Amino acid sequence: MMLEDTEPFYPDVECPVFKKTIDYGMCYDMSMIAGRCIKPGALKELSEVEDIDVAREVCKNCKNNPLT
Repeated sequence: MMLEDTEPFYPDVECPVFKKTIDYGMCYDMSMIAGRCIKPGALKELSEVEDIDVAREVCKNCKNNPLT
C-alpha cells in the first residue's frame, strides 16, 4: 500500500527571522546556523537578514525551533 503524498510530513512554520512562512527544512537549517553547527553561507536566504547575531538569538528563542 502506497501513501498518498497529499500532506507534507513536516508542516510549514511562521519564522520570526525571515518574517514569513518557511518550510521545515529551512527552519531546521536556520536552527543549525543559530546553534553554530553550520555556517551561515549554507542558507542563501540569510543574505536577506541584516544582523546574523540578532537572527541567531531570535531563532534560538523561537517556539518553532526544532532543536529546542
